[in-house]
Amino acid sequence: MTTLKQKISLVIVIFSAIICITVPFIMGISSVKIFHRKNSSIFKSVNDSLRVKYEITFSSDKQVFPLFPTLLNSIYSNLGLGEYANVHIIAMPDVTPSDYSMLSKLNDELGFSEKLTLIFYPFTYKIKYKQTLKHVSEATMCRLLLPEMIDKRIDKILYVDTDAIINHSLR
Repeated sequence: MTTLKQKISLVIVIFSAIICITVPFIMGISSVKIFHRKNSSIFKSVNDSLRVKYEITFSSDKQVFPLFPTLLNSIYSNLGLGEYANVHIIAMPDVTPSDYSMLSKLNDELGFSEKLTLIFYPFTYKIKYKQTLKHVSEATMCRLLLPEMIDKRIDKILYVDTDAIINHSLR
């Protein structure tokens, strides 16, 4: 016979799995109210010229941090003429300033910095989250706090999973 505590744990696991599956899907095909401010698009014009600046974000802990160069390369490779991106990186506490420095240096050395601006946000929130599924980390759950963490002047931002690869233009 299962105890009440076991039933509650099972409900939390199921709820977390549903969130992890549906939130990225919903965000990918429609606008979610808390991420939609005003009537803007994922990209915004800069100085009414042909330049377009995208706002992109993802979160990371130490375990997936090594995937960033591949993700940054795929973003950079799919930016067209006059397209640029601010890349907002939510870094969990186990990601150190030396990791930030290494990624920024790599961004410069590979020439990505001409189109990609890296902006780091150390994750300092205290959330009560018990990791019940190995692949659903605290870094995965922090996307729910993006509206509180990211610069309020940004109307819309595209959340990309760290293990994703961009294959086409963001337009």
